[in-house]
Amino acid sequence: MAPPWLPVVPAAALPGTATIGYLVRVNGAPSRSDTLLSPAQALSLRLPSLIAAYRRGTGAAGGATSGFETTLAAGALSRKEIAELGESLRRLQRGLTSDRRLSGREGGEGYMDSTDLLGAYLLYYWPVSYLETYLSLRFGNFEARRVLDLGSGPGPAAAAFADASGTRDFLLADGSRAALDLAGRLLGPGIALQTIVGDFERPGPMDEGTFDAIVASHLLNELWKDKADRLERRVAFIEGQARQLEVGGFILVIEPATLAASRELLALRDALAIRGWSIRAPCPSSKACPMLAAGEGRSCHGEAAWAVPEPMASLAAAAGLDRTSVKWSFFIASPKGAPDAPTTYEQGGQILSAGRVVSEGLLNKAGRRRFVLCSGASLVSLSAKAGSSIEEGTGFSRLRRYDLVAARGVERREGGFGLVEGSVLTIEPAPLIAGAATGAAAGAATGAGAGISAGAGTVAGPTVPGPGKDTL
Repeated sequence: MAPPWLPVVPAAALPGTATIGYLVRVNGAPSRSDTLLSPAQALSLRLPSLIAAYRRGTGAAGGATSGFETTLAAGALSRKEIAELGESLRRLQRGLTSDRRLSGREGGEGYMDSTDLLGAYLLYYWPVSYLETYLSLRFGNFEARRVLDLGSGPGPAAAAFADASGTRDFLLADGSRAALDLAGRLLGPGIALQTIVGDFERPGPMDEGTFDAIVASHLLNELWKDKADRLERRVAFIEGQARQLEVGGFILVIEPATLAASRELLALRDALAIRGWSIRAPCPSSKACPMLAAGEGRSCHGEAAWAVPEPMASLAAAAGLDRTSVKWSFFIASPKGAPDAPTTYEQGGQILSAGRVVSEGLLNKAGRRRFVLCSGASLVSLSAKAGSSIEEGTGFSRLRRYDLVAARGVERREGGFGLVEGSVLTIEPAPLIAGAATGAAAGAATGAGAGISAGAGTVAGPTVPGPGKDTL
């Protein structure tokens, strides 16, 4: 179901429209045949309200009304505003990711009470958190009628649920009343919204009702962070909130892609899996995470290339930040779920299947490009001669983090498998911020360089930029 505030948008006016995202009202009431927006296009419809909210805080909006704003108050930022917000973004970035003075419960209240820091958050970090949630939901058919958003802040995760899943009923919980009030304005009309101010380190049930989904975005890494038993406390917190899930409901946990935050997320994932939870995304199975067992320097995160829009691009430049992608760590899990599908790595030495890419392409001294795949039970290497027709013809050179890969006709090599003439590679692309098909769409190709098959049930594999540098 499309958000009720969406305008009528002719399909021809949306170049590059992808087969992902929420429905646009193309010709009256939305239907499954209507145009679907990519995450980038969905975010573009949110940006005017974020600009208007910033200007309301500075008084520059001239008393603009509340609600989802598409007035002159949401016009392009001036050079003066860009310069001021760029300096604020520098301070906010240091406070959130370097000295971390602005992180945690006390810090969150602090930047919510500062007009300039809040503006930098709304026009830089809010869109990033929105995309992280939107992309996570695209790793399957994750829909929810009613959602509990824990540590909601000004509502980026809730907005992503509304836009990606058609959610219309929310309970937002946060330590800041100001953040909750702003979230209500940003979510816009047509939303059934309840809010509650709470202390998550002294948790209790958030509501008497039940939910189809619970989301905790950039919250858990801030809870009990100095406690030796923080993992046990976080597990108890999640399981306590999960009592309010409907049968078949799920919880989405998102954290930064830093080494420390990612590994603590993996530890939480494993602890829940041991307790019988089903890990539904992005992992191929609910078995113990092999990346966590691989060593202290190993972690797992997603990455999606991003052509950063305005005004975010100008703000990043003014702050001296370089962002060309969104990186994030996450998992989606249910207290009870379907059993894991069996994963086959070898059958007569020829079959490699159900592996998710968990590394960038690594070039060795022998001139072979290698990707690390995770089966959910173990890590394995898949390689091909760099620049060869095999690499290009199978789409191997275009693999990205979290693509799901299966192969036939591979050879056994030291430490893994290799593509050879006649190898067949099937790729289910990870969700993109803008561009080609995702989800069930997959590409299949042969090592003979014939290109990627686009027959029944498959699509041409996407050509995307390589992983970008991200300083945040």
